[in-house]
Amino acid sequence: MAELHSVDEALNATLSLARRMPNEQCLLHRATGRVLACDIHATIDMPPFDNSAMDGYALRARDGGQALTVSQRIPAGHAPSPLEAGTCARIFTGARLPEGADTVIMQEQVEITNEGQAVFAADLPVSNNIRQQGGELRRGNRLLAAGACITPAALGLLASQGLGEITVVQRPRIALLTSGDEVILPGRALAEGQIYNSNRYQLAALIEQFGGELVAIDHLPDQYDASRQALEQYARQADIIVTAGGVSVGEEDHVRHAIEAVGQVAMWRLAMKPGKPLTLGHIGNTAVIGLAGNPVSGFVSSYLFLRPLIGSMLGCPAMSQLRKRTVSAGFETRTNARCHYLRVVIDEHGKAHLTGAQDSSMLSSCVDATALAVIDPHRHIQPGDDITCLELPG
Repeated sequence: MAELHSVDEALNATLSLARRMPNEQCLLHRATGRVLACDIHATIDMPPFDNSAMDGYALRARDGGQALTVSQRIPAGHAPSPLEAGTCARIFTGARLPEGADTVIMQEQVEITNEGQAVFAADLPVSNNIRQQGGELRRGNRLLAAGACITPAALGLLASQGLGEITVVQRPRIALLTSGDEVILPGRALAEGQIYNSNRYQLAALIEQFGGELVAIDHLPDQYDASRQALEQYARQADIIVTAGGVSVGEEDHVRHAIEAVGQVAMWRLAMKPGKPLTLGHIGNTAVIGLAGNPVSGFVSSYLFLRPLIGSMLGCPAMSQLRKRTVSAGFETRTNARCHYLRVVIDEHGKAHLTGAQDSSMLSSCVDATALAVIDPHRHIQPGDDITCLELPG
């Protein structure tokens, strides 16, 4: 029987399968979730000119304490004229400050006479309510670093610089192959002994969440020849093949043997629960991750291995590992010779609670999980003990 490998060994083996994806251009409106291929620097100052932070009146601070004629009206988007001496300008939020003005007084603090003049208090502060040019960013400042994942906020920042497209890393092409004669798609009536294919939907969603591009989804019968032929076919189309099922020791588990026949298995069987039968290998330049068929095993292993692999191929350091957090156990458990990854939710007091039964077939335990509690081998954890959790990104 093959030895059990540690999770760290498996992660290193997984990352050794990674090859950096090439770059491509991406229109800005399609860039959410993509990974930057290079640093992006500001091309213009932000704000690009001195402007008013609110609706009010622009004037020279030294003219405070007087009643001034309103010489112009400046809405946002309009070019102002230089401010005439001894006058003020009606100005609106975001509008460019007229040359000569050095303060803005909010409209609620200004009295308007019957003659239409604006009366100001004395001793007005200079630069009041003015957003200074370059106060946020100067031209040449780095906006975002290579490897950053484009969030909606980052997208807005890039748009504020007038960028219509950016250079991103191509998403790895991924083929997802589930297996099992007993598995059918939802929407059909179950026959005796059949179950629905939850792996197909869960893993496809995780792959897209992690930044992969699904180029194929297929289902393999429990047949060696069909498994081998499918692996050869999809290795020509994909950068990564993800399989679910068929990698354990049963007589009907053909996927691992098929991988060995057409490629190379780098590692098999891990000292972890769930996910022990995980198989890592490659077919030519295509990485292969063979997940156990139990849906919880696929869920846990995807976060521990598939996500870092995709992140490495994208050059995204934030995906290299899940964020660790030390919390208090709100449960009791014992482990054997394998490291356990329990599905937990962390409450507002920093206490981790199990999300349900922890059997690897209990997919419901993953639904409310916000973290994986990592329990080392041969441990007896009691309520109140400190434990390490890996937070699951939302």
